[in-house]
Amino acid sequence: TTTYIVAVTDSNGCEDMDTVTVIVNPLPLADAGPDRPICIFDTTTLTATGGTIYQWDPSPFLSGTTTSIVQAFPNVTTTFYVTVTDVNMCSLRDSVVITVNPLPIVDAGQDTTKCGEPGIQLQASGGIGYIWFPADSLSDPNIGNPIATPTDTTTYYVLATDVNGCRNIDSMTISTMYAMANPGGTICFADSIGLVASGGIGYSWAPAAPLSYPLRSRTMAGPDTSTRFIVTVL
Repeated sequence: TTTYIVAVTDSNGCEDMDTVTVIVNPLPLADAGPDRPICIFDTTTLTATGGTIYQWDPSPFLSGTTTSIVQAFPNVTTTFYVTVTDVNMCSLRDSVVITVNPLPIVDAGQDTTKCGEPGIQLQASGGIGYIWFPADSLSDPNIGNPIATPTDTTTYYVLATDVNGCRNIDSMTISTMYAMANPGGTICFADSIGLVASGGIGYSWAPAAPLSYPLRSRTMAGPDTSTRFIVTVL
């Protein structure tokens, strides 16, 4: 801030002086906040300080442009600028970079069939942290490769988190297959009884000799003696 003095002389040689003071105001301490990462499809809050009037740009990815606090939702890495003006109408510009990280490519593994084995090991990939659900039939739902022991056909979902903290989800289905046959019964000599199996798409009965259709789910049995029939279900 400086005071200037001017000496004025007129045509008669008379002099006088006057002064003017020029006040120099400092620029505002404009601050757009720290750079930060987000995951794609997420929203982050931008907060500017240092003035009384604010103007943000670019506007397409902002909830507003004329307030100190705005919501930003870019779909690509973007630098946002804010012009901060104080009570003296002095302005300064600052910027903040929002880095947009992609979602992880999560793979819960291929669908499979459980054929009576005690358990199936799941194997997820695409992240560094995992949460599986439903969790009640899993050995540990918080690892990438738990053992699943479902009693019925079950779809498992895995939520994976990557190194950037971004999350994505995938699923896989374990189909359970159980061979079932009716309990049989008692017949008279020379009579027959119907046998019914379920649980698959292919069937093989043994012994086959006294059966009408040993390779079907439904067959007629006419044994000469008491016989235990075994069905293999595929």
